[in-house]
Amino acid sequence: SPSLNINTEPYPPFPSSRMPSPSVKAKKASNSFYVGSSLVDNGVQSYEDGRYDEALKKFSTALKTQRLTLGNDHICIAHTLGNIGAVLLSQERFQDAIVVLEESLHIKSALRSNPDAALPHSISLIKISDTLNNLGNAAFLDGNFQDAMSYYQDSLKEITAGEIPGSVTEIANSLHNIGNVHCFLYELDEALLAHTESLHLIQTANGKDDLIAVDTMEKIGSIYLSQHRYDEAMEMFAEVLRVTKVVLGYHHVDCAPSTFNIGMTYEAQGNYRKAKESYQTALSIYQQNGVNDQNVEVVRQRMLQIKM
Repeated sequence: SPSLNINTEPYPPFPSSRMPSPSVKAKKASNSFYVGSSLVDNGVQSYEDGRYDEALKKFSTALKTQRLTLGNDHICIAHTLGNIGAVLLSQERFQDAIVVLEESLHIKSALRSNPDAALPHSISLIKISDTLNNLGNAAFLDGNFQDAMSYYQDSLKEITAGEIPGSVTEIANSLHNIGNVHCFLYELDEALLAHTESLHLIQTANGKDDLIAVDTMEKIGSIYLSQHRYDEAMEMFAEVLRVTKVVLGYHHVDCAPSTFNIGMTYEAQGNYRKAKESYQTALSIYQQNGVNDQNVEVVRQRMLQIKM
C-alpha cells in the first residue's frame, strides 16, 4: 500500500517582529504596536528549544494581555492564536489546535473583508494560507481527512490565486499534502496527479538531486506499486536511492527505506532472490547505523515471509 506520511510539520510560531506579510519571508516590522511582544518572542524561543509547555504558557499570557488591551478582533490576537495553534499541534493536541486556529482564521478573514479595518503600518495584506495549512495538519492528524482536504485546497488556492503568492516550495508542499490525503482516501489517481505536480515544482526549483523531492518520489513509487505498475515503481524507488546516496552517502540510514521498497517491488514481481537481497541490504544499513526499531522488525518479518 502507499506510503502515507505527510508534511505535518506545522508552520512555526512567528516572533512579534515577523508578522506574516506579503513577502515569502515576512518583512521586519516595528515592535511598537505589538502588545505582549516580549512574551511572544520568549515563547518562540521556548518553542524552538522544544519547551512546548513553557511556550504555550507565554503565548497564553500574551493573549490575555492582548485581549484586555486590544479587544478580540485585532491582528495581534490572530497572530498569537496562530502561535498557540502551532504549539498545540506539536503537542499532538489536535482538537484544541483546531479551535484556536479557527478563531485566528475568523479574525484574519473578517479583517481582510473589512476595508476600514485598522492595521499596523507594516501590514498591508493579511496572509491566511499558513493558518489554513496548520488547520489541515490538525484535521489530518485527528483523522478528519475530508476536513483536511478542504483546508489544504483552500491553502493552495490562497497561495496560487490569492493576494499573497506563495513560494514554489509552499505550493509543492500543499500539493504533496493534498496527494497524501487522496492516498488515505485511496483515491490513487488523484494522489498521483498531485504528487507528480509537486515533484515537478520541487525539481524545477531545486534540481534533480534535492532531498526535498525524495519523500514525494517515495509516495509516487508507492502509488505505482499499489497500482501494479512495477517497472515505474522500481524506477522511482531507484531514483530515491540514487539521490539519497549522492546527498547523504551510501551507508546513511535513509538509504534503508528505499532499498526496502525496491525489495518490495522485486517481491511483487516474483523475483524473490533479489527481493531477499534488498531486504538484507536494508537490514544491514539499519544495523550499521545502530537502528533497532519498528522499521527493522518490519524488514525482518518480510524476510521471514518471503517465498523462495
